Amino acid sequence: MDGIDVSGGGKCPVMHGGNTMAGSSVTSWWPNALNLDILHQHDTKTNPMGKDFNYREALKKLDVDALKKDLHALMTDSQEWWPADWGHYGGFMIRMAWHAAGSYRLADGRGGGGTGIALHQDTHYLRNEPNTLMACWIALSDTDPDNGGLCVVPSSNHKGLYDFTKVRDEGEHTSWEKPYPMRDRDGKEWEELMHSFDILGVEEDEIEQLTVAKGSAVFFTGLTVHGSYANHTPDRPRRAFATHYVGEETWLYRCDVQETEPVH
Repeated sequence: MDGIDVSGGGKCPVMHGGNTMAGSSVTSWWPNALNLDILHQHDTKTNPMGKDFNYREALKKLDVDALKKDLHALMTDSQEWWPADWGHYGGFMIRMAWHAAGSYRLADGRGGGGTGIALHQDTHYLRNEPNTLMACWIALSDTDPDNGGLCVVPSSNHKGLYDFTKVRDEGEHTSWEKPYPMRDRDGKEWEELMHSFDILGVEEDEIEQLTVAKGSAVFFTGLTVHGSYANHTPDRPRRAFATHYVGEETWLYRCDVQETEPVH
């Protein structure tokens, strides 16, 4: 399989061949069972919308209110062949997302949910004015330093925004880069390239690694330096859910989070 060339055009988009490696257990062969290079070709043959399709323009035509109503109806329409917990499929969807991220199965190579998030301040990702950003980090499983749980820099919220760089240790922390549409209060729009942040100027002895029991929550401001490390344990998944809050008077610059829900 390693000898297949998928770089050229005009080829069949389906990978041919089989795995001939021998192994004594699932862990011996699973990571190499399927060549996924096809997913990185971005060839027109694998795009059902055609080369002239403009995703951004198509998205502008989407009736978001109607979509929300459809999704609400779908999520609350429990079926006899797959009953929803408490009449809502939300819990199932979250568990499916965990599976897709590989957070359930780290020991046998299914997925890549093991890396952490480098030290950062949420305000870097969610620029807001005036800055009222707050976060609530909820542990869905027991987390501690052994499985790379949440870490914070105490009192960092009093020191303003720190300098940063791109992720320096990709073995420990997830690295990504993505363009985001932005809009200010006056309606001016632009696109900004964001990347995973890695805070500078923090010493190792300033970092406090937390032990957070399942079902417990940690609250902190948008200026609190925090992050996590890679989960190197074979059988202790690290699952958490985070939600963010801003004051009513606050403006969020990222277009994808400008539609907020009031909390009373």
